[in-house]
Amino acid sequence: MRRNGENLLVLAGESAGREWNDPIPLVDVLRAAASEVEQYERVELSGIPEADVIGLAVTDLVHLLAELLENATTFSSPQTKVRVTATRLPDQRVLIEIHDKGIGLTAEDFAAINSKLADPPTVDASVSGRWACSWSADWPSDTASGSSCGPPASPPGPPRW
Repeated sequence: MRRNGENLLVLAGESAGREWNDPIPLVDVLRAAASEVEQYERVELSGIPEADVIGLAVTDLVHLLAELLENATTFSSPQTKVRVTATRLPDQRVLIEIHDKGIGLTAEDFAAINSKLADPPTVDASVSGRWACSWSADWPSDTASGSSCGPPASPPGPPRW
């Protein structure tokens, strides 16, 4: 319920309320996001590099990742794990990926999601069930370099959990 209320605040252009001044280790940000989902015990962190998240982005990133993890646990088999990985890119940014065994999306689905991320719709009751897409599209530009959704870059290998 609290996260739903914070969603409404963010979408209305307000702060979610919690703020951090100091950088927080990425692994702690990911753990905080996992702790916010109902099926937290299914979330597994793997290969997280040492990296810090600037304080101003922590609350927003925890919130966004929690929404994405909630989607992953809700729309995948309860017998599977949801794996979160992170990779440091050559330019020192960090790519966070959420891997689940869900129902999957078509190329058209990804195109529609990315279109909404690029040009967010007006938030009303019709988007209230799809917070993660709406919320990430509205994420302040001073704390993020962009958002997009897509299939894995290569077919997933055998599960590593």
